[in-house]
Amino acid sequence: MEAKYLKDQAEKNQTEVATTRSTPTETLLLTPALGPSGISITTATSTDTPGSSTTISRPPLTYASLLRMGQMALSIDFWAACLEAVVPGMIQMILTDVVTPLNTTIEALVVKIAVCEHKQNPLVR
Repeated sequence: MEAKYLKDQAEKNQTEVATTRSTPTETLLLTPALGPSGISITTATSTDTPGSSTTISRPPLTYASLLRMGQMALSIDFWAACLEAVVPGMIQMILTDVVTPLNTTIEALVVKIAVCEHKQNPLVR
């Protein structure tokens, strides 16, 4: 009796884990396995009926795929370095374009204030 209860609990736990990607008539069981490169590969087994199963797994990690990932990482590093070199210049150019007209306007206002002050106090030079 107790063995049957424990078996039912284990099946219930497996079903709860698999319900995120299953339909009422289909159960998905996840089985971790160690691939040839030492990297864990998870295999998903989908069972529609108690007797049949279909295994879904990703391809093994090969030397060519590792080489391609390394090339992609180098490419990303290259473009990141290019951006790091170009972005500060872009920011400086935009700030110059925005600040120059403001600076000109401020200088014109300072001159007008000086002229007004000079007209109000003709004795101060």
